[in-house]
Amino acid sequence: MAHEFMTQLKTWKDQNPLVVWRKQQGLTRKDASIMVGASLNSLANWETGVMIPSHEKMEKLRAALRDPQLAEKWESWLASQPGQSPQETKPLPLLRVNALDLVDDKGNVVRLTLKEGKPVWVTIETPKEKRR
Repeated sequence: MAHEFMTQLKTWKDQNPLVVWRKQQGLTRKDASIMVGASLNSLANWETGVMIPSHEKMEKLRAALRDPQLAEKWESWLASQPGQSPQETKPLPLLRVNALDLVDDKGNVVRLTLKEGKPVWVTIETPKEKRR
């Protein structure tokens, strides 16, 4: 039973979208980590399912792999982990954003305060050096 589970786990890890891409490209983990701009440890943890890439890293991975469906493939792969029934697999929580800061090339900060996903207030802050 334990041997069967370990075999299933290895098969599952080999189906990770990052592993599949890396092997198709003939890359080592080190080469792949450099290509995607991540540490070797991070890439290894993502490939084994120990850690999940942040949204920012997932976007970088998506660009490096040239795969617009990477996030969906990742979610599907995680949900198929051996030893978990579908009811044990919980979706990632959605983020609720209350404010969004945008910074232009001059350092001005535009803050959008949101209510129910819609802007209700806008403030503009200039860099402190300019206020003197």
